[in-house]
Amino acid sequence: MTIIRHADQLSTKGFYSKIVNRKIVTGDVGAVSCTVWEQTIPPGGYIAAHFHDFEEVLTFLSGCVQVTIDGERYQVAANTTVFIRPQRVHSVVNQGDKPARLMALLMSIDPQVIYPNGRPEPVVWNDDS
Repeated sequence: MTIIRHADQLSTKGFYSKIVNRKIVTGDVGAVSCTVWEQTIPPGGYIAAHFHDFEEVLTFLSGCVQVTIDGERYQVAANTTVFIRPQRVHSVVNQGDKPARLMALLMSIDPQVIYPNGRPEPVVWNDDS
């Protein structure tokens, strides 16, 4: 068994999505088939449209966001889980005034993010965001 304190893991600001990402479960802790990320989406932040070749599970712990899957939009509140099948283009936008926090379970030890229209423009982060 491995115990992982989230606060002990490095957090990084997104490059193509306006999120703060913290990798919790990776091969570094012995995982062989999945990865878990903790993500925080600031107000006005987003996860750019993308897809994977594997299943993904997003569990929203706080906030209220708009999730788009293959063009269909859904309002998603805290304590809700979204299951995304492989090859489904999906994105998340925080339109609220508070950060949204989620856990992402990716069914790959080496998750590749595929952008359907090529890589989006890099995120511009202000010093206060």
